Amino acid sequence: MSDINLSKTDATSTISRVEKAKLLKKEGYNCAQSVLLTFSDILDIDENTAIKLTQPLGLGICSLKEVCGVITAMALMLGMYMGSADVKDKDTKNKLFTKVNEIAEQFRKENGSLVCKELRSIDDANPNIKHKPCAEYITDMIILLEKALLK
Repeated sequence: MSDINLSKTDATSTISRVEKAKLLKKEGYNCAQSVLLTFSDILDIDENTAIKLTQPLGLGICSLKEVCGVITAMALMLGMYMGSADVKDKDTKNKLFTKVNEIAEQFRKENGSLVCKELRSIDDANPNIKHKPCAEYITDMIILLEKALLK
């Protein structure tokens, strides 16, 4: 478990969340863990569960290099934050899907892809992709989520 304090009182601004996410990544947490743990203070989840839940999402889901971990973590985070346990609550489900799609599309617009192997320069087929370190993709997602939550 991380030594980084993720308490509600310590994670109140975009800058503090971005810094926490960067520190988590530097400590060895994967991209999905870094995103979900950064928001654990506003979710009904403890850190150990968040770590275990997102562990297989690293490197594009278990090293498959498919959907980037920041995207899957964003979907999980929003599901926990604004989702409903009532399977018949179609209105909440539709709002959740819309929000996840909006943020994913904004991320794709900013970075050129949602796919790990493309983002990490493993597959250079798309010249529109902004190849950069994973920590910067994590930062992008933290900022997008903060903006979405402030609306």
